[in-house]
Amino acid sequence: MEPSEDDMSKIGKTYTGSLAAKKILKPEEKTVITFYLAWNFPNRFMDWRLNRALFPDTKTEYWIGNRYNEWFNNSIEVIEYVRDNRSFLLDNTFRFHEDFFYSTLPSEVLTSISATISTIRTPTCLWIRDGSFYGFEGCNGVSTGNRSGGSCPLNCTHVWNYEFSLAHLFPTLERTMRATEFKTQHKLGYLPHRAVIPLYLPQFEMIPDPGDVPPAIDGMFGMILKIYRDFLISGDLKFLEESWPNIQNLMEYIFKDYDDNLDGIISCAQPNTYDCSIYGINTFIGSLYLVALLACEQIAIKLNLQYWAKKCKSIFDSG
Repeated sequence: MEPSEDDMSKIGKTYTGSLAAKKILKPEEKTVITFYLAWNFPNRFMDWRLNRALFPDTKTEYWIGNRYNEWFNNSIEVIEYVRDNRSFLLDNTFRFHEDFFYSTLPSEVLTSISATISTIRTPTCLWIRDGSFYGFEGCNGVSTGNRSGGSCPLNCTHVWNYEFSLAHLFPTLERTMRATEFKTQHKLGYLPHRAVIPLYLPQFEMIPDPGDVPPAIDGMFGMILKIYRDFLISGDLKFLEESWPNIQNLMEYIFKDYDDNLDGIISCAQPNTYDCSIYGINTFIGSLYLVALLACEQIAIKLNLQYWAKKCKSIFDSG
């Protein structure tokens, strides 16, 4: 049956129901009744506000889907999979929990890590049909005045500089974020600090001013550092080779616009995660620049690019 307006609950109210199983127990007898709750929403749309500086369309719904569309046709198939693989799923979940919390890591580290790894499975993050992973800066909800979407879309480079869990738990998903950065990088070399999906839509790199501040320089340095980190995790030299044109383009932009005398020191306006620009020499941006130079040097060594390795090391030593 097709839903009608008569079937829908009133605004601010929700229909509730209950589910029960009938079982007769003998005295002192015990039993376990398992219920499975599953869902399947194949038609996921981009439901957050778009930047009107990019394009004025206010009516089109852009379909992005969910990655599980590739594996399940409906919620019944999800339940069947969980039922048939229940032991495997539970065993691996408990093994991860036990290995982690019974490790020798200090309690402060355990708390810090465990409090953040769950973010991957909140509405802050989305894994769309084409396999790409995206993240907002945070969740939205009724209490925020927005019932859908997330805060400050999407893949904000300077905010996702603070996130470390995905690369270590699901490195393949993390590398889809690098692929998105490469696709949205401007031909001049700079990296806009937000992406628009679907990626065939106009991107922030297509307008001179993205609406708040120019592209965040800390996010650009973060791209270099995360490429090197992703390589250290995977050992995939081909990934480094494919990333190099983007790295070189970005570093040449940094040299030209931020350090034209190549002394390893940045003192001009430095747009960053504080949604403002820092002026003058400072340890925040300065340290990111220096460590990005070291990462770039190591990447160049791996790729046998001696000129670039020497250049980055020389600028680092000067800074």
